[in-house]
Amino acid sequence: MSEFRVLVLFDTPSIKQFVFGTDALREIRGASAMLDQLNRTDTERELRKSLPSGATLDRVYANGGAAQFVLRHCNEAEARHACESVVGHFINETAGDVHPVYGVAQCGNDQTYQAAMTEAHFELRSRREILTIRHAPQLMPLVAECTSASHLPATGLFAIGDDQARLLSESSRRKEVRGRVAREHGMWAEWMEHLASLGPWPEADQWDELRCNSVVEIGQRGGLESYIGLVYADGNAMGRIVQNLDSQDTCRVFSDTVDGSIRKACFAALDKVCQREIGAIRAAVGSADKLRPLPADILLLGGDDLLVVVPADRSIDFAAAASQEFQRLTTIELKAVTATGVREFFSRHVGDSGFTISSGVAIARSSYPFYLLLDLAEDLLKNAKRRGSDVAQDGAPTAPEAYVDFHVVAGSNSFRLGQLRKDDYHVDSAAPRTLRPMSLNHLKTLRDSISALRSVNFPRSKLHALHEASLMQSTEQAERAIRDIFGRCKFSAERNERRMLWQAVESLLPPNWSFNFPWFERDGKRVLAVADIVEASDLFDEL
Repeated sequence: MSEFRVLVLFDTPSIKQFVFGTDALREIRGASAMLDQLNRTDTERELRKSLPSGATLDRVYANGGAAQFVLRHCNEAEARHACESVVGHFINETAGDVHPVYGVAQCGNDQTYQAAMTEAHFELRSRREILTIRHAPQLMPLVAECTSASHLPATGLFAIGDDQARLLSESSRRKEVRGRVAREHGMWAEWMEHLASLGPWPEADQWDELRCNSVVEIGQRGGLESYIGLVYADGNAMGRIVQNLDSQDTCRVFSDTVDGSIRKACFAALDKVCQREIGAIRAAVGSADKLRPLPADILLLGGDDLLVVVPADRSIDFAAAASQEFQRLTTIELKAVTATGVREFFSRHVGDSGFTISSGVAIARSSYPFYLLLDLAEDLLKNAKRRGSDVAQDGAPTAPEAYVDFHVVAGSNSFRLGQLRKDDYHVDSAAPRTLRPMSLNHLKTLRDSISALRSVNFPRSKLHALHEASLMQSTEQAERAIRDIFGRCKFSAERNERRMLWQAVESLLPPNWSFNFPWFERDGKRVLAVADIVEASDLFDEL
C-alpha cells in the first residue's frame, strides 16, 4: 500500500488584469513584483502556517503564477482549510484584486499521482469557472473611478512620492508604491545580482537609479527613437508535457528546469542587448559620474513566460538570444538528470534537445496604448507557436522549433493581427507577402541581409517604395513595381545596390523552394519576403 498524501494545486487566473490593468510602468512592475513574491514565497509560508500540528509540506514548484505541494499527515478537509488561508492572504495583499484558485486530491492508497493530478485540476478548473461569476457591488450613486485602473472605484486621493495627488483604488496605490523600490522587485533585483556577480556593479541602494521611470524613457534610448519593442515569450508544447508528467519528481525537475532556465535566459539576453550601457555603468562604479538607467524592464518572468520591454531596435535580437539560451540551458539541465525514471520520461517526450520558447515582438511608439500593444504581442506569440507546431515532425520526441513573429504598428488605430495579415499581407492567398513567423535561423539571415543593404547605404526612399510595391493587391503589379525599383538601383563597383538587394531577398529562400526574383515558388504557391526586409531594416542595432 502506498503512502497517503494530499496533492494541492494553485493557480492565479487574474494575473494579467492585475498587472496590466494600467499603462503606468511603475504600477505594472509593482504589480508584477507583488505577484512574484506572493507566488514564490507567501503561498508556501501561509500554507505551512495553516496546516495542523504534525503535518508536513513538500514544495514541488511555485512559480509563474502556479504552485504544487504535497502534504502529509493531514486530510483533504484540513488541506482545503489551509488553502483558504492562502486565498485570503492574496486577497488582503492585493486589496481584493487577485483571487487565486486551488484544487485538492488524495494521492496514494491506490490513487496514482497522475490520477490525483487529474482530480485536483478538475476542482481547480471548477473554482476558476465559478470565480468568473461576479456580482455587481452595491455602490453609492456617485463613485469616482480610479484614474489608473478605470474598472475599479477610487478609494482616496493619494500623492505618492513627488507626483501630483491622484484618485486611486487601493490596489493601484499599492502597486504604485511597490513599483518605486527596485530593491524589492524580485525579477529586477535578480538581474542586478546577476550583473553584480559578473563584475563591478553599483551597490543595492543605487539600483533605483538604474531603472527607467517610463516606457517613453526606454524608447528614447534606442536607434529608432521613441519606439519600443514588447517581447512576449512562452514555452512550446509545455501543455502536452504537463499532461504526461508521471511522478512528483518528474514534475519538480520539469518545473525547476523551465523556470530556472527562463530567468537565466532572460538575464543573458538583456546582458547582450544592453552591453553598451552595462559597460558604461561598470566603468562608472566608484566614480562621481551619474549613473544612466538601463534601457529595459522586466514585466513578467517565471514558469515558461517572459514579458520584457526594450528599445525597438533591440527587441528582435533580445527575442532570438533568449530563445537560443533557453534551449541551451534546458538541454544541459535535462542531460544532468540522474534519476532513471525521470531521465527516461524526458528522453521519451523531449529527446536529446531541450525545451524551446517562441516569441511575439510588438513594436510601436512608446505613446501607443500599452494594453493594445500587449494584445498585439499575444497575437504574434500565438502565430509563432502555431507555426512551430505546424512544422514539427509528428511523433518525434522533440520540442517544436522556436519561432519569432514581429510587427511594427505604423498608425494609431487598433487592429487584430489576423485581419491585418489577411488584408494587407494576403496570407490566406496563394501569394502571401511575408515569411513571418520566422525561425531563429531565418532571423539571423534577415539580420545579415539588412547588414548587407546598410553596407551600400541603400536609400530609404527605395526601401519605402519596395514596401509599398510588395503589398500591392495584384501579384503582377507588385512584381512589376519591385523589378522597376530594382532596375533603378545603382550598379557600380563602389556601390552595388542592385546586387545587395538581390542577395538580401535570395538569402531568405526557404529550403526546397525555387527563386524567381522577387518570388519564392513551390507547388504553385508564391511567397514574397520584401516587406519583411523593409520592416526589419530599422529593428537591428549595430549591424
